[in-house]
Amino acid sequence: MPAINENTSVYRFDDFVVDARTRVLLRDGQPVPLTPRVFDTLLALVVRPGETITKDELMNSIWADSFVEEANLTQNVAVLRKALGEDSRRPRYIVTIPGKGYRFTPEVVEDSLETENVAAEGNGSGTTDAIVPEHSAGAPRTKVRRKVWMVLATAVLLIALSAAAIFSGVLFLGGASAPSVARARQITSFAGLDLYPAFSPAGHAVAFTSNKSGSFEIYTKQLVQGAQEIQLTSGGMNNFQPAYSPDSSRLAFYSASRGGIWVIPASGGVPKRLTDFGSNPTWSPDGSAIAFQSDPLNDFSASVRNAMPPSTLWVVAADGTSTPQQITQVGNPPGGHGAPDWSPDGKRIVFDSNDWSASGLWSVAADGSDLRMVFDKEAYEGGRQSVTASDAIFAPDGKAIFFVGDVGQSIQFVPIDSDGRAVGSPSKVFDASATRARHISLSPDGKQLIYSAINTTSNLFLSDVGDARQMSEPKQVTMNADSRVVSPSFSPDGGTIVYQEYNAGSAPNIRLMDADGRNQRQIGTVLGFNPWWFPSGDRIGFSTGGIWGSEYWFVAADGSVERKLFSFDETDVYNGRLSADGKSVLFNSKRSGTINIWQVSIEGGEPKQLTFDPEMAGFPAMSRDGKWIAVQLKRGGDTHVAVMPAEGGEVVQLTNEPGQSWVYDWAPDNDRILFAGRRGSNWNIYSVSRTTREVRQLTNFSKLTAYVRYPAWSPLGDKIAYEYAESTGNIWMVELK
Repeated sequence: MPAINENTSVYRFDDFVVDARTRVLLRDGQPVPLTPRVFDTLLALVVRPGETITKDELMNSIWADSFVEEANLTQNVAVLRKALGEDSRRPRYIVTIPGKGYRFTPEVVEDSLETENVAAEGNGSGTTDAIVPEHSAGAPRTKVRRKVWMVLATAVLLIALSAAAIFSGVLFLGGASAPSVARARQITSFAGLDLYPAFSPAGHAVAFTSNKSGSFEIYTKQLVQGAQEIQLTSGGMNNFQPAYSPDSSRLAFYSASRGGIWVIPASGGVPKRLTDFGSNPTWSPDGSAIAFQSDPLNDFSASVRNAMPPSTLWVVAADGTSTPQQITQVGNPPGGHGAPDWSPDGKRIVFDSNDWSASGLWSVAADGSDLRMVFDKEAYEGGRQSVTASDAIFAPDGKAIFFVGDVGQSIQFVPIDSDGRAVGSPSKVFDASATRARHISLSPDGKQLIYSAINTTSNLFLSDVGDARQMSEPKQVTMNADSRVVSPSFSPDGGTIVYQEYNAGSAPNIRLMDADGRNQRQIGTVLGFNPWWFPSGDRIGFSTGGIWGSEYWFVAADGSVERKLFSFDETDVYNGRLSADGKSVLFNSKRSGTINIWQVSIEGGEPKQLTFDPEMAGFPAMSRDGKWIAVQLKRGGDTHVAVMPAEGGEVVQLTNEPGQSWVYDWAPDNDRILFAGRRGSNWNIYSVSRTTREVRQLTNFSKLTAYVRYPAWSPLGDKIAYEYAESTGNIWMVELK
């Protein structure tokens, strides 16, 4: 591979700028967050445009000091393609050369500067600072020597434009005009997972969570050149979500291992426990109280919902002198209430309300009165951006909010009135591209925004089942890097798996593969959720629709026939699953106020309610003999496996361990229920016996940054398929104008 001059080289193609010195990719002047390895992949390609670069060359360049599988390179290229906005089937930039490697096809211009590059120097401590460089689209591939006066002229022009923006009111100081990104800085560079950043009240430091010590702990870092990260907590208690007190003297945080909200001096010391439940703390402006959600944190993936029903908002005195007080009620608004943020005047709290199909924004008065939607129903129906809104924070003057849209694909901005309602439509501040942006925080002057840039790699895995007490080493059977692969289901003969693949913000595809993972293919142009086989094995049922309604369809396994069976005559219906005989559909519904299980004939008609739980009894899975329904119960922050007769009746709880137990399938013996479980800080596959209540752990995953979902058991009893996902991420900061 040719040497890369990382002190001077800037590479330009189309609307992109690759700055090798600051390791930043820009598109139309906006930063495109990439993980370090993905940036290395881009750099290795861009320095040799038009050449075929073998896979071995690329792997030796990117992973010079370690041995990795070829699948890692494939995943990097897939993430990079998404960041560049191209489809692998119709590549504009990266062409796959079968059996050899890859070719980077666009014309590239390399700029070598005699003096300081347009990009400012990194500080040597993992922080980069990239000013948007001048763009030279369409120029031939040459080396250009730029004069010092050209660089200075560019700097003067940028300063002049900034001054003009200030005087014209465009520069964002908390007003109604939507800001844009002027420059980006990568604050941390750890190869694991850094997340949940929070600005200090003075704006000179940031607190965040990282697993660099082996467990998740709270760190702080001054935002000056050469600053070192300081670890505040220790002991392996997995601490998250730091929040500074208004006077900067204390930090509140959530402890996953010990539970509840804790407070520690900002300079370090002994933590003090405020509550024994809840997460996502936020301080009142006067520092006297802390608002938080009742649900714990369940995972750290890019698409995770902050809270699930029946999570509510609570307030506790910051000095621990009072018991927590509940300020929102279960079901009002519908969904789980999470991620609160206090308005600068202390009068209102904005939060997101979530379930498994949507996430929207609400605000409430600090005393729990005057509940209001941020966006009205028409905004939800007419715009997908509002449906997936979360992680909202107030602007410094309280006249606008920033929030995460499109399940982390963008950060958006909307002005609000004095009652907390949106004024007009939201505007995008920037797109997160290949990563997902979550957990945003604003500097006190509103000129800087900090966030977690998270990349979650999700794929289907297969494990052989031995004595049903332990599974074999997992085998990865899909190789996606930029989409989730979920909801596997084995055909009745055990020979084929149907599954769902989707990117955040786009419609899900339904695909097939052989039971050994080979011959992966799309079923026509079918788009839908929760695919499940009819007993005949020649048809697949699936759901379509969104937050305000759903339909149920079937498609022939060969894709030759696709037809709608019926529409659900209500809102907020999801997770439709076929009964064992294929004559009815079981589904979640909030018709009764909380999530419960309902059943409707495959021909349509009036649904029948099967569970009547005040918290949640959902996610039904019927046994193969059609006699039993496995149920997922929610009790406070925990979920449990339960079972009930298929015709309805008593719901019997089978598991009692703290944590999460997410039901999905049955073993062929109609006794053991398969579920994804979180015990402590780790997710694994488990089974529980309907008759003996014996719980068996079937996998031994131990990474804190990974999770498993949707375990499906082959009817032959020999295999289990499931989603396995890992997340990495860093803290980024953008300057707004």
